Amino acid sequence: MFTPVAADDARQTIDTWLDDEMIEPPQSVRTHARVARLLSQAFDCGTVYRLDVPNNEEHRSNWVGVGATGFREFVVIDREHEVIHMVVASDD
Repeated sequence: MFTPVAADDARQTIDTWLDDEMIEPPQSVRTHARVARLLSQAFDCGTVYRLDVPNNEEHRSNWVGVGATGFREFVVIDREHEVIHMVVASDD
């Protein structure tokens, strides 16, 4: 199920994921800057929704593996420009 979330909260979720010590290799400052720039382009242009994966990690149609550092998915609906942005963060 997708639930509305503030753009800043979505951005913080991705930043925290980038800083996870399990991600190999560790993410550089340059990578953080590039991701921040891309996220601003997506998150700041519309309504942000977060995918909330059920606790049992199962969708109606199939099981979803979420990797060692978890799975983050956001959809941004930019109604003004009729564009949908999808942001997915996973170590898979």
